[in-house]
Amino acid sequence: MEYELLSKIFYKKPTEYESIYDARFNSEASIKLPIKIHENVGFIFNTNEITKLLVKIYKTINKINLLRTHLPNIAINSYIIKSLKDEIALTNEIEGVRSTRKEIEDAIDSIKK
Repeated sequence: MEYELLSKIFYKKPTEYESIYDARFNSEASIKLPIKIHENVGFIFNTNEITKLLVKIYKTINKINLLRTHLPNIAINSYIIKSLKDEIALTNEIEGVRSTRKEIEDAIDSIKK
């Protein structure tokens, strides 16, 4: 049986929505979150697909960590700084903050000092 989103069930099967919501929310596979979504406690319903993806992520992390042990520290640090610069630039763009790569580099350099 394919997993169906609660948002779709709400409109397609309104009479069954509450029972399906309660079953998922109270399931042992459900992880409650410390946030509210439209006045409801947020939760994640752990499906087989999510579990498979998590396993794949952990395997990939292990491969990356193994490869990383063969890199010199300077390469690792360089990659971290480049990733940080890219993330700051992207976040600034999303937030509408105008900044140049040079300004971001200067900010990171000042923190290093």
